[in-house]
Amino acid sequence: MMEVAEPMKVEVPRLSDLLTRDPYLTKYEKEIRRRYGCFKKLVDQIDQAEGGMEKFSRGYETFGLHVNPDNSVTCVEWAPMAQGLFLKGDFNGWNKLSHPFKKLEYGKWEISLPANPDGSCPIKHTSRVKISLLTPKDMMVDRLCPWASYVVQPPKTEGLAYHHHFWNPPPEESMKHFYIEFITEVLVQTSSS
Repeated sequence: MMEVAEPMKVEVPRLSDLLTRDPYLTKYEKEIRRRYGCFKKLVDQIDQAEGGMEKFSRGYETFGLHVNPDNSVTCVEWAPMAQGLFLKGDFNGWNKLSHPFKKLEYGKWEISLPANPDGSCPIKHTSRVKISLLTPKDMMVDRLCPWASYVVQPPKTEGLAYHHHFWNPPPEESMKHFYIEFITEVLVQTSSS
C-alpha cells in the first residue's frame, strides 16, 4: 500500500467545494487528502513508466499474445510478484518449462516465439494456451492471460477453469471491417441508382 508522508499538505483540486457541499466529509479530510496523494503517486508512476495514462489504457495493444507480421508470436504479461512465467499449450505439448518468459522492468515479462520454418504461426488458431506462474512461495500455478481475446467455458467434466484459445484466424475467415465495407457498398449502390 502506498503511503503519503504528510496528507494535510496534499493539494486536492476543489476539495473546499466538496467539503462545503457535504460538511459531513470534513472529519474525513485527512483521509481524502491521503488517498488523493496515493492516487497522484500512482499516476506519476504510470506517466514515468508507461508514457502516460493514454498509452497505459491501451495496454491491450502491447500485452497478451500478438502475431507479428512475420508470423512470430510475442507475448507480454504483467506479473510483478512472479518469480518466473512460462507459456504452455497445445503448441508445445503442455510442457510447463520449455518456454520461459524473460523478466523486464516494472513487473513485465516477455516471450517471443519464432515463426515455424515454413513461415506459419507457431501457435495454431483456436489451440489452447495457458501461462504457468511461479509464485514467491515457489508454487507453480496456471493462469489465463488477462488480455486473452477468446476464452471458453470448459465442459463440466473438465472442471471450472476457463480455457484460453489462441485467436488468429486465417485472412479468408477474418471478419475485419465487414460492417464498414458493407455500408460503403450499400451507399455506393444507393448513390448510383
